[in-house]
Amino acid sequence: SQLLWLNSVVSEKDLQLFDKNLAITALEDTVSDQATTITQMKAKFISIYTHCQNLAKELSRKDEMLHLLKEGDVIQQTLCRQQKELTRSTLAMVKQHKTRFIMGEHSVVSRPNDSSPDVQLERDLAAARIEEGEARCEERTDHSRRRQGTRGDR
Repeated sequence: SQLLWLNSVVSEKDLQLFDKNLAITALEDTVSDQATTITQMKAKFISIYTHCQNLAKELSRKDEMLHLLKEGDVIQQTLCRQQKELTRSTLAMVKQHKTRFIMGEHSVVSRPNDSSPDVQLERDLAAARIEEGEARCEERTDHSRRRQGTRGDR
């Protein structure tokens, strides 16, 4: 009877040990599956992260291009306005008519007419722009000379 009892206890312990080994094997398989899943998720994360970096760089390039286009539009508008002013002042200068006078002894003398106040104003504006442009040109020349001088000191 003790032998039967001992046999049943050993069988019960063997059964418990088998169950524990089975549980350990199942846990090892689960851990292995989880490690594989983690590795796959890590690869996906790296792929998505790289894609996001590329998108950010592309967005930055497009922002820079947009800024340059806006800057170009401002420059174009300025040039268009300056061209209109130049055309208007040139037309004012062209409209300065001369009258021919026949003097004694059949000589011809040409004298400019007095222009309208609008034409005179445009001529004065044209002269002021020419002076302003020459002054700016001189400032740029002086500035570039100073910049070249400071670069040479380095």
